Amino acid sequence: MGELVGMRPRDPKYAAIPLPEAPHIDASVAYVAARSPISDPYARFQQAEKMKRAEMIKNTKTYWVPWETIHERNPQQIPDRREKVSLPPFLIMQGALDDNVLPSLQEKFAAS
Repeated sequence: MGELVGMRPRDPKYAAIPLPEAPHIDASVAYVAARSPISDPYARFQQAEKMKRAEMIKNTKTYWVPWETIHERNPQQIPDRREKVSLPPFLIMQGALDDNVLPSLQEKFAAS
Protein backbone atom coordinates (compact mmCIF):
# COMPACT_ATOMS: atom_id res chain seq x y z
CA MET A 1 0.00 0.00 0.00
CA GLY A 2 1.66 3.15 -1.23
CA GLU A 3 -0.08 5.30 1.33
CA LEU A 4 1.54 3.37 4.18
CA VAL A 5 4.99 3.74 2.61
CA GLY A 6 4.41 7.49 2.54
CA MET A 7 2.98 7.65 6.04
CA ARG A 8 5.34 5.24 7.84
CA PRO A 9 8.66 5.01 5.97
CA ARG A 10 10.64 4.02 9.06
CA ASP A 11 8.17 1.55 10.55
CA PRO A 12 9.85 -1.89 10.80
CA LYS A 13 6.66 -3.54 9.50
CA TYR A 14 7.16 -1.81 6.16
CA ALA A 15 10.95 -1.50 6.06
CA ALA A 16 11.90 -4.99 7.20
CA ILE A 17 14.17 -5.88 4.28
CA PRO A 18 17.61 -4.34 4.85
CA LEU A 19 19.68 -3.06 1.96
CA PRO A 20 23.30 -4.00 2.83
CA GLU A 21 24.71 -1.62 0.21
CA ALA A 22 22.93 1.35 1.82
CA PRO A 23 22.06 0.55 5.46
CA HIS A 24 21.07 4.15 6.31
CA ILE A 25 18.45 4.51 3.58
CA ASP A 26 14.83 4.15 4.62
CA ALA A 27 11.64 3.91 2.60
CA SER A 28 10.94 7.66 2.60
CA VAL A 29 9.35 9.04 -0.54
CA ALA A 30 9.10 12.62 -1.80
CA TYR A 31 5.43 12.15 -2.75
CA VAL A 32 2.76 9.48 -3.32
CA ALA A 33 0.67 9.26 -6.49
CA ALA A 34 -2.06 6.63 -6.40
CA ARG A 35 -4.96 5.62 -8.64
CA SER A 36 -7.99 4.46 -6.65
CA PRO A 37 -5.95 3.53 -3.56
CA ILE A 38 -7.64 1.58 -0.82
CA SER A 39 -7.42 4.37 1.76
CA ASP A 40 -9.78 2.55 4.10
CA PRO A 41 -9.62 -1.23 3.59
CA TYR A 42 -12.27 -1.90 6.22
CA ALA A 43 -14.76 0.48 4.60
CA ARG A 44 -13.98 -1.15 1.24
CA PHE A 45 -14.68 -4.56 2.82
CA GLN A 46 -18.01 -3.28 4.14
CA GLN A 47 -18.85 -1.97 0.66
CA ALA A 48 -18.01 -5.39 -0.83
CA GLU A 49 -20.40 -6.99 1.67
CA LYS A 50 -23.10 -4.46 0.81
CA MET A 51 -22.64 -5.10 -2.92
CA LYS A 52 -22.46 -8.90 -2.33
CA ARG A 53 -19.07 -9.22 -4.05
CA ALA A 54 -18.06 -12.65 -2.76
CA GLU A 55 -14.65 -12.74 -4.45
CA MET A 56 -13.65 -9.35 -3.05
CA ILE A 57 -14.82 -10.39 0.43
CA LYS A 58 -12.80 -13.61 0.18
CA ASN A 59 -9.68 -11.80 -1.06
CA THR A 60 -9.91 -9.23 1.73
CA LYS A 61 -10.16 -11.93 4.39
CA THR A 62 -7.23 -13.78 2.81
CA TYR A 63 -5.02 -10.66 2.73
CA TRP A 64 -5.71 -9.35 6.24
CA VAL A 65 -4.38 -12.11 8.49
CA PRO A 66 -4.75 -11.78 11.36
CA TRP A 67 -8.00 -9.89 10.76
CA GLU A 68 -7.20 -7.17 13.34
CA THR A 69 -4.47 -5.82 11.06
CA ILE A 70 -7.20 -4.42 8.78
CA HIS A 71 -7.61 -1.78 11.49
CA GLU A 72 -4.01 -1.49 12.71
CA ARG A 73 -2.60 -0.89 9.20
CA ASN A 74 -5.54 1.04 7.83
CA PRO A 75 -4.37 4.31 6.22
CA GLN A 76 -7.61 6.09 7.20
CA GLN A 77 -7.75 4.82 10.77
CA ILE A 78 -4.12 5.77 11.48
CA PRO A 79 -4.79 9.55 11.40
CA ASP A 80 -8.20 8.97 12.98
CA ARG A 81 -6.28 7.55 15.98
CA ARG A 82 -3.97 10.59 15.82
CA GLU A 83 -0.87 8.44 15.33
CA LYS A 84 2.28 10.25 14.27
CA VAL A 85 2.99 9.84 10.53
CA SER A 86 5.02 11.40 7.76
CA LEU A 87 2.91 13.48 5.39
CA PRO A 88 4.49 13.73 1.96
CA PRO A 89 2.25 15.24 -0.73
CA PHE A 90 -0.41 12.77 -1.88
CA LEU A 91 -2.03 12.77 -5.31
CA ILE A 92 -5.15 10.61 -5.26
CA MET A 93 -6.75 9.88 -8.62
CA GLN A 94 -10.22 8.46 -8.14
CA GLY A 95 -12.96 7.61 -10.59
CA ALA A 96 -16.27 9.24 -9.74
CA LEU A 97 -18.23 6.09 -10.68
CA ASP A 98 -16.10 3.61 -8.68
CA ASP A 99 -18.40 1.59 -6.44
CA ASN A 100 -15.66 -0.49 -4.80
CA VAL A 101 -13.60 2.38 -3.37
CA LEU A 102 -16.13 5.17 -2.98
CA PRO A 103 -14.97 8.68 -3.86
CA SER A 104 -16.33 9.91 -0.52
CA LEU A 105 -13.81 7.66 1.27
CA GLN A 106 -10.94 9.28 -0.65
CA GLU A 107 -12.28 12.72 0.21
CA LYS A 108 -12.36 11.75 3.89
CA PHE A 109 -8.78 10.44 3.70
CA ALA A 110 -7.57 13.64 2.01
CA ALA A 111 -9.30 15.73 4.67
CA SER A 112 -7.69 13.67 7.44
